[in-house]
Amino acid sequence: MIKKQLKLRKKKILFVDDEADKLHSLIREFEKDGFEVRVFKYQNEAREYITSGGEYDVAIIDRSLGESHLEAVPITGLELMELSKHINPSRAVLSFSGYSDKPLCADRQIIKPLLIEDIEELEDYIRSLPEAR
Repeated sequence: MIKKQLKLRKKKILFVDDEADKLHSLIREFEKDGFEVRVFKYQNEAREYITSGGEYDVAIIDRSLGESHLEAVPITGLELMELSKHINPSRAVLSFSGYSDKPLCADRQIIKPLLIEDIEELEDYIRSLPEAR
């Protein structure tokens, strides 16, 4: 009997955090475990990616992103989560912050700092999500 091997599409993670440069080990861990990660440090760039139809299965967004003076049209992390949910309601949005309460627009809350030991549970959750439409 010949076994057919299914080529599974990599889950795509959109990661938005103004301290993205401090998250190299976390991002490398996701990539090592078979995820495709797109990282944005600035809200404006992430907003453009989301509104232009950028591909992702789950958005992990720093809820604490403040309005930056570098942004042409300022947007907060919470507003970016709401925008992602509005444009792509079938895609999961995870709030990534030091706050313990989950915003209404988020599917799940991830508490900072995320330890390497906790990544496996998060990866299992992301793998369990349906493919984005």
